[in-house]
Amino acid sequence: MRRIFKYELMVTDFQTVNSYNYFKPLSIIVQDGRPMLYAIIDDETGSRQWPIRTYGTGQDVDDNECDEQFVGTYTLVEGIVVYHVFWRY
Repeated sequence: MRRIFKYELMVTDFQTVNSYNYFKPLSIIVQDGRPMLYAIIDDETGSRQWPIRTYGTGQDVDDNECDEQFVGTYTLVEGIVVYHVFWRY
C-alpha cells in the first residue's frame, strides 16, 4: 500500500535512508528544529537503502550530481545556514 512516510535527516554530507523499493521523495521541512524528508513509499515492496546527499550553500558539489535528483532546501539557525538535499535513484 502506498503511504506518505517521514524520515528524520542527519545534518551530514552523506547518509542512507532505510525504506522500501518504491520511494518517491516529496519535500523537506524543519520540524522541531530537525530536518524531515517526506516521501511516498509502497510498503508492499522490498526494503532498500537510499543514498541521500546534503550540500551547504557554497560547498563543492560532487561530480556525480547529474545522477542525483534534487529533493529540497531547508534552513537551520534561524535561516542563517542553508542546506540542499539530493537523492540517488
